[in-house]
Parts: sequence; C-alpha cells; structure tokens
Amino acid sequence: MEMTKVNKQRLIFGPILLLVAVVLLIFWKNPPDIIITVLMSVGLATTITGIYSHSKYGVQAEFDERTRKISAAAVKYSWFITLTFVGVLGFLDYFSPLEMTVKKVLSTVILVMIGTMIVFYVYFARKGDVESPNQLVSTLGQDILLRNKR
Repeated sequence: MEMTKVNKQRLIFGPILLLVAVVLLIFWKNPPDIIITVLMSVGLATTITGIYSHSKYGVQAEFDERTRKISAAAVKYSWFITLTFVGVLGFLDYFSPLEMTVKKVLSTVILVMIGTMIVFYVYFARKGDVESPNQLVSTLGQDILLRNKR
C-alpha cells in the first residue's frame, strides 16, 4: 500500500526519536528527565500520528475545505471560551477566594483550551458543516426577501 511523504517522514522520525531516548538512557549516567520525557513523548506522538493517518486516509488528502472550516470554527470558539475562562480566573484572583500558583493557572488554561477545541471539533464534525456568520446572514436575508415578495 502506498504512503504519503508526510506519513513516511512521521514513521521514520518518530522511532528515531524513541531510539535516541533509549540510547541516552543506556549510555548517559544521569540524563535530565525533561530531555528523555520530551524525546519519548514527541517520538511516540509522531509515530502514532503517522500510523493513524496512514490507516485512516491512505494516500488521500487528510484535509479538505470542510475539515479546514470545521477546524477553524473549533479553534475560534475554543479561544472565546478560553479568554472568558481567563477573565473568570482574573476575577477569582482579584476577589481572592482561590489561591493558585502560576503552574496551576497555566495548566488549567491549556487544559480548557485543548479540551474545548476537541469538543467543538467533534460537535461540528458530527453536525456536518459549519455555517459562517456571513452565510447565515445572507441566508436569512434571502428568506426575508422571498417572504416580502409573496
């Protein structure tokens, strides 16, 4: 079965990173944990992404206009929710009912951002399509014009 160039690169680059991490663990007496963690995480994620993309799409395009549109809408709504969440955290800090460290705040914000993006992507993908505000307004405008002509 044929494979796209990007998937080939993923399936070569990912295991190489995993192998580098294992070699560092074997030959370096006290390697910094962060280096090993990053190498193994990126290597594993890259390998899994390559396998998943190849098994799902093969040589077909992974992204089409609909996928890009859904992704853009999911990111847009995720940013709106995240900015609202950051504002709520600001109020919580100002009125001080909650004590949070910088690590807790950043990890919570990242979790909210990624979580809402995944939720919105799944929602819009199941819905089938995303109507942009301009399309919605023009559709409503056409309906109003058609009703007035009757």
